[in-house]
Amino acid sequence: MHDLSTGVGEPGLEDIAVPGVRGAYELPDRAYPESIAVDPRTGDIYASSFRTGTVYRGRPGTTAAETFLPAGADGRTTANGVKVDANGRLWVIDHVRNVVYRVGAEQLADALAHGGQGGTLRDYADLSATKDPAARNPMTLNGIAADDAGEYLIVADMTDGDLYRVTTEPQPVVHRVTLTGGDALDADGLELHADTLWVVHNKGNAVSRWQLTADGTKAEPRHRVTDPALDIPTAIAHTGDRALITVSQFDKNGPYGTGTPAGFRIVEISQL
Repeated sequence: MHDLSTGVGEPGLEDIAVPGVRGAYELPDRAYPESIAVDPRTGDIYASSFRTGTVYRGRPGTTAAETFLPAGADGRTTANGVKVDANGRLWVIDHVRNVVYRVGAEQLADALAHGGQGGTLRDYADLSATKDPAARNPMTLNGIAADDAGEYLIVADMTDGDLYRVTTEPQPVVHRVTLTGGDALDADGLELHADTLWVVHNKGNAVSRWQLTADGTKAEPRHRVTDPALDIPTAIAHTGDRALITVSQFDKNGPYGTGTPAGFRIVEISQL
């Protein structure tokens, strides 16, 4: 267990009981996990490796994840986060070009029919033009979530802490979300259910919970957990009242720095 800071006293933050960070799953090898997902049918969790592309699986009732898809078996050498919405569309962000790609059912079927080769991804929305010209830093998209109805996406710009709302039909309309009382600086993984958005802040070793307006155009932070035990968190997924968070250790011989990592794991925080 670790002492946590909830940011009590900051504007918009709720004074609630402090949860604890606990180990949930141990990951083999030097996983450097980047993303996580939960299968609602089975409760199995899946985490991907940024460094190798390996996909790991953890089963309910166990504490050690196993290799599910080995690295390099299909040419995969890294794996990042993506989102599938309620309409079965796959959404992918490109942090280099700052665009969102949409992969529909037909393109997915074509890719499966051709051994995983589905052609070139087509741009759906270019967010680079939406950036405030007076902003201090260049845009770096990192983190994407879809609302429950599949009507819009929330995408994060980690360098300036902005969130953007992108409509999914019929044409993309991009607006910056109005944030009151906080920001999404260093945002990595996002998760959205109903009007609640969770933001994982990687370099801040933090997870924040936000309240969205019904139309997703405004957001206000309600709670924030900060703990060094999160050790550069990169993604979040809920199962029941447990929030599962990937502990990447990217600053230990990973993309953020040198050093020697400890054992890799997924942790959980209750009632976040």
